Amino acid sequence: MIRKYKGVVALINGVKKRAFVALLLSLFLGLSEGVSLLLIIPLLSIAGVHEAHEAKTGFVAKIAQTFESFGLELNLITVLCIYIIILSAYTLIKFYQSMNTIKISQKVIVDWRVKFFNILSKANWEQFKANKFSDYQNVLTIEVKKFGSIANLLVNLVGNSILILIYLIISSFLSVELTLVALIPILVIGLLNISVNRNTYKIGQKTVGFNQDLQLNIVEFLSAIKLVKAYQNEESHQMRFSEINHEVEEKVVKFQYETQKTKLIFEVMAAIFVVIYIYLALSVFESDLAEILLLIFIFVRLVPKAVKLVGNYQRILNQLPGIERTQELMSSFLVQQTEYDLQKSDALNLNESLVFNNVDFAYGSKEVLKQLSFSIPVKRISLLKGESGVGKSTIIDLLLGLYEVKSGEILIDGEPFSSINKSAWKNIVAYIPQEPYLFHDTIMANILWGNPKATDTDVWEVLELIEAFEFIKRLPKGLDTVVGDRGEQLSGGERQRVILARALIKKPKVLILDEATNQLDEENVVLISKLLEQLKLRMTIVFATHQDRFDKIADNIIQL
Repeated sequence: MIRKYKGVVALINGVKKRAFVALLLSLFLGLSEGVSLLLIIPLLSIAGVHEAHEAKTGFVAKIAQTFESFGLELNLITVLCIYIIILSAYTLIKFYQSMNTIKISQKVIVDWRVKFFNILSKANWEQFKANKFSDYQNVLTIEVKKFGSIANLLVNLVGNSILILIYLIISSFLSVELTLVALIPILVIGLLNISVNRNTYKIGQKTVGFNQDLQLNIVEFLSAIKLVKAYQNEESHQMRFSEINHEVEEKVVKFQYETQKTKLIFEVMAAIFVVIYIYLALSVFESDLAEILLLIFIFVRLVPKAVKLVGNYQRILNQLPGIERTQELMSSFLVQQTEYDLQKSDALNLNESLVFNNVDFAYGSKEVLKQLSFSIPVKRISLLKGESGVGKSTIIDLLLGLYEVKSGEILIDGEPFSSINKSAWKNIVAYIPQEPYLFHDTIMANILWGNPKATDTDVWEVLELIEAFEFIKRLPKGLDTVVGDRGEQLSGGERQRVILARALIKKPKVLILDEATNQLDEENVVLISKLLEQLKLRMTIVFATHQDRFDKIADNIIQL
């Protein structure tokens, strides 16, 4: 449990100053509220409820002496004016406290979301693939919000503790015995809530799982929406979505039931203890009437703050599993994070060949490549041929530096790939994936994504090379045309040309294509074939395909 709380405390590392300010403001709130409470006795005295304001001893006399030390007279006008000043200060402090709380929450959310995103973007590919994409989306959209909530709850927890402590100190000035009595219901409710706290934490764990399922359901439905409609399978998705939502609803309601049950028990106990309190004050301790009224007032104010304290602690426990899950993911990525960003990106060339020498690779226990050896000559077209599942995409992933070989070696101009600067290697490689992915942005933005430093002249030269010049000019907004989600506003051939332009704007020395022409018609296949023959004079081309129609342009066919 201590380890869990360390994780919670780590949330406020970036807002230590604001958290300290929040605690100071809580202290000032408590003091201003405490002083305003103490002024009730002289007010009662002045109003005739209490007759000690003329006495030389007693609590009112001490207050009167304090007033005199500041050159003030204890009268109705003075007390009311001071009361207004204190309440105004209390309201102002409370306003700043509210704003500070909002800033703490948003700062923590943004900082941890950015931190998680940055770690995720640099994560080891194998570790990244070990989790579902929807799990990452769940962290970035749902779980990270709990970071801000818990940070505020933690600050409020300490702040409420300070206020309760101040109330108890003020109460002890009036009666130590009755103050000790006031502690009894707080201690009892703490003991009664031990099992509730455990249930609250377990509910939080289950809620995290349901949120992950919910995100997965949303991602899969939106990604496959066309397929869903084609198969008229909307109802099964609707049923599953409704089922998960009701499960989340059930856990939220159950958590609220546990917390409201605590509040109910506490308030019933408080009502009983008020009666006991009054009886003890009058019959046992024979306290002064004005002091009894103030003690009761303090006790009544103390109860909701104690309830809030317990409630905040339970909310922390409920949201803690989401924090733990996120921090576990971040820790695992930090352990296996790629190091290319720490290396120098010196210029790199491929002058002779790229060689696989007895390479073995497996995904866990599933063996994919066994003693694989072949050579890829420079400035030639090499085809990786074979049916689905023989390892074409795995070879490409190895060439991209996403995985490490289990045994054997990959050589770049005779040098082991494992010793090559991966950042420098990726600078000279362009990759065209099997799925023609475009961002929901303009054609120009999609092309420049491959090389943000490219000029307009560079872009038009590439477009002319791949014979995309005419189709771009036909569009109403030309390069400023928004391609839509995943490029849906363009035809398959048009998407492929934009993707080619994005790869070639990088001016790579190695071009890698993974089944990149599967969705193209014959006209576009002829265009791609012609383009690749032109490009091999400038770069080394590695093309994974199971089709035979590119054999005639290949200089090197590697049959897997």
